[in-house]
Amino acid sequence: MKKLNMNKITNTDTQDCFFHADAQGRVYIGKGVKGDITISIFDPTGDVRDFKEKEQITCSDIQLFQQCANGYVFVYYESYEPKVKVFLADGKENSAFSLPSGVSCCLLDEKQQLWIGTVNCYSADLKPSLYLISTDVSQEMEEITCCDSNGEALDVQQLKLTSNAVYAVTSSGVYKQDIQ
Repeated sequence: MKKLNMNKITNTDTQDCFFHADAQGRVYIGKGVKGDITISIFDPTGDVRDFKEKEQITCSDIQLFQQCANGYVFVYYESYEPKVKVFLADGKENSAFSLPSGVSCCLLDEKQQLWIGTVNCYSADLKPSLYLISTDVSQEMEEITCCDSNGEALDVQQLKLTSNAVYAVTSSGVYKQDIQ
């Protein structure tokens, strides 16, 4: 078996934490209890910033916390309802809104667009959907239809978001679209 030698980048207790790393090399670690969560942002330059969140949620309720061009994007569950908050760079809340039920994955891309994958668990056939939200929040949330190369809508069974692509799993195969 081949070994992967890794370097420790932070000396932080990570038990029961939220963890995320973005494409710029920033690491986000959330710790705390309901109503008092601190998300520490470790920059590759060595700078560390703390962000306080007073929502009545636990770290396991956090889907995404990531720096964007003008602040931060925060995706979380509150009482089983998926929500988004966009904060300015100084930490003041810029906007907040609810998301469709069943958020299963989310990604903030290089163009500062928030991609949200959902699964509707309340219908007879599970229906994954994909949404696109601009972090400047001047535009409405937009539902995206995954289509094949002929423009025909796909019957998506699973969605996967990575830092540079959207993957759709269907009964006939896996489809990919770059999102750079």
